[in-house]
Amino acid sequence: MQSPQYIPLDQAARAFGVSVRKLQHLAQTGSLPEASQIADRWLVPYEKLPAIATREEFVLDLNAATWSEQTPDSDVEQYLSENVAAHSAVVLAKTQTSAARLETQQAIKENQRLKGQLREKEQENLSAEKYIDELQTYIEQLERYQTELLDRFDQTRDQLKREKASYADLASQNQTLQLDRDDLLVSMDWVSRRRYQRRQQGREQFQQTLTNQVPPNVVEQTVY
Repeated sequence: MQSPQYIPLDQAARAFGVSVRKLQHLAQTGSLPEASQIADRWLVPYEKLPAIATREEFVLDLNAATWSEQTPDSDVEQYLSENVAAHSAVVLAKTQTSAARLETQQAIKENQRLKGQLREKEQENLSAEKYIDELQTYIEQLERYQTELLDRFDQTRDQLKREKASYADLASQNQTLQLDRDDLLVSMDWVSRRRYQRRQQGREQFQQTLTNQVPPNVVEQTVY
């Protein structure tokens, strides 16, 4: 059995008695599945012409075609292989483009995520700088308060020194007063003893006067 031959679309149109534009429209819309596009040419297998004529209700005239322009199967297969390879390359390119687009979208999302993290870090840095400024202000306030406390401490120490000196003077005065009091007590004790002695002597003299019946005026002078 001889291998089928392929003929161009214009020869198939002459065989069917229709216009080339009609067959091109059928081929382009998928209504002529037997046709194959090789580069910019449409080819139809010779053995499929009767089936196409029957389906599309064409009047087939095989003598109307110029068979000298028939295309061998080997060339068609080569064209088909090249077309398939080109189509595969296009599909691969589309796949790679889709993958590249997906990677680009992922890279954009990652970039946006990194930008978000960067903004968060910048916000954290701003917050940290604000916190450091507040701490610095608080430290300065503490230093001023420490200076005030040191000044108060020096004033209090000086006041304690003065009070200590005053206390020493008071202690010295107190000691002097105690000595004076002791001297006074000694003097008062001597006066008291002397007065007591005189009273005792007066009582004894009075008793003796009463005993000896001394005149009253003598007794009074003795008591006083």
